[in-house]
Amino acid sequence: MGAFSRVYKLYRSLHWYLQYRYTRTCGKFANALTLLQFDDYCKILYLAPHSDDEWVGGYQLLRVFTEKVTVLYFNRFGGNIAENNVLKRNSEIVLSSMKNNFRLENNFSYDVRLLLELLKKHQVVFLPSPYDWHDEHREVFKTFYKAYQIMSEDEQRNVSVFYYNVSVPHHYTSSLYYLPLSKNELNRKWNDFVEVYFSQKFMPAYRYKLQSRLVPKYLCYAAEQYLKVDKQTIEKDYLTISNKAVLTALNSLKFSINNIYQVRILLHKIVESIL
Repeated sequence: MGAFSRVYKLYRSLHWYLQYRYTRTCGKFANALTLLQFDDYCKILYLAPHSDDEWVGGYQLLRVFTEKVTVLYFNRFGGNIAENNVLKRNSEIVLSSMKNNFRLENNFSYDVRLLLELLKKHQVVFLPSPYDWHDEHREVFKTFYKAYQIMSEDEQRNVSVFYYNVSVPHHYTSSLYYLPLSKNELNRKWNDFVEVYFSQKFMPAYRYKLQSRLVPKYLCYAAEQYLKVDKQTIEKDYLTISNKAVLTALNSLKFSINNIYQVRILLHKIVESIL
């Protein structure tokens, strides 16, 4: 790494840390957190649009509930469908499944029927929050919604639904569930990430770490956070992200994810505008 690159990396890290401190000082993070716990019998389905979403959004979930989790991978590539990229990303999530000991299933075409059959076999489902800049995250949410609507009322009641987040944090006024991460666990998450997802080594691990640390200090060092949603919320969110004005606002979040404070403020404005 050249001198300029080192200086730029230090400059960027300092900016993130200052944003983190300001966000904490302003209290723009969730304070109502409940420890995530499940019964021994439950089976968990985790919907991953991209190879690495299961790691960034659910690393601790995979570690704590290893034997319960099946990851349904939707084989999305952010538009880069070059053969070498597809092969690389697919091999990385296979390596992730081996390292984290989770079952891996594939969904190649937003297949509603395949998802429906899996939903009926699981008691808990985690899916990417639809309040995100990435259209492929929202498409997975829409696929889930279509499958969910086919289910009977009893089947719907039998499945608990959670949103996880990747680059856009949950709305900071939400009541969230969490899994704690110690300092060592947080460092291990991102050190191991580079070993498995070498093609994604450019990802800003320090920024992600700081976002994870925006939790009440008395509770834990850091945490992965999840939003539990009911049928009414799912239906409202589906209608909301079908609104063109909301979509435009969500798409614009892409340009703010590198600012720990600003992305939270903009998401707050979007959420408040639709309440």
